[in-house]
Amino acid sequence: LSEDTLMKTDQLLVILDAMLALEADPVSTIIPVTMPNMMLPSNDFYSTTLAKLCDPADLDHVQGLVCDFFKISGVIFPSFSPDWALDAQVREAIGRVPSKTTVGKKPADAMA
Repeated sequence: LSEDTLMKTDQLLVILDAMLALEADPVSTIIPVTMPNMMLPSNDFYSTTLAKLCDPADLDHVQGLVCDFFKISGVIFPSFSPDWALDAQVREAIGRVPSKTTVGKKPADAMA
């Protein structure tokens, strides 16, 4: 996520797609990676920008999804930091990715 994220329709659509996937499968994991210059959305963003991008009938749902996305604890990627700091942030992000999942498996199969 960068300073332009809230102005880029394609990035907003990725956020919505990710949140819809999470809504459909709550076991999924989303790990937002944020650049230091990323600004959180204002109330005006929710009422004006999003209102221009979606069907009025879906606005409440879309606003809720985007709001929930920004409540997810992410990883700040300090792009101007030394290599050791960047490495630490990458390790943190990777460490948050689940190594195994039992979704869709029988309990006996999950142990294999």
